[in-house]
Amino acid sequence: MRKLALLFGILIVSCLAATAASLNMKNGSTTLTCESETLNFYDNGGASSNYSSNRTYTHTFTSPAGTRIRVNFTEFNLYSNNSGSYLDFYDLAAVSGSPAKHCIGTAVPTDFVSSGNVFTVRFQSATRTASGWRATITVEGCPEVLPTETRACGAAPITIGGGNINTDGTAYSGEINREKAYTTSAGANITLTFTNLPEDGAQI
Repeated sequence: MRKLALLFGILIVSCLAATAASLNMKNGSTTLTCESETLNFYDNGGASSNYSSNRTYTHTFTSPAGTRIRVNFTEFNLYSNNSGSYLDFYDLAAVSGSPAKHCIGTAVPTDFVSSGNVFTVRFQSATRTASGWRATITVEGCPEVLPTETRACGAAPITIGGGNINTDGTAYSGEINREKAYTTSAGANITLTFTNLPEDGAQI
């Protein structure tokens, strides 16, 4: 009598917690995207060490056009208000003029939010050091991406517009930032005809 052996396997899926991206203060630049996760931002000593003495670092952050960048501090400790250590924010792509925000001492600063899609931060340390800072950087004002719609070749025309980029043709309302993609069969074309254009700074 022939025996049939059945083998059973156990599939074990091991999930590791995702590690958030981090940046220790240094000279250079960072480009953020709407897909970027929250960026942990530390002094040059990182999350667990004091910052270095007598250093000057400048770093520029850029995000997509039409967005803003928020810096939220959770810890802040620069040695003594009069030691010469400070962290300055410039609402520009370079260090120029007076800073938009000047941070010293041990009081946790309020959030810095760029007016546009770029800002520059400058860190100056003196001889004495301390634990520095912990902060997070996020991009705000990214468009809401709506589901892609597939249009059949030869389908009846539709009117798009309004706050939901839908088919009712109603007027849009303020503070809307949405994206929607339309696709069709390979080799076919999609034609967009404008019957009314936005005003007052609205963009398509």
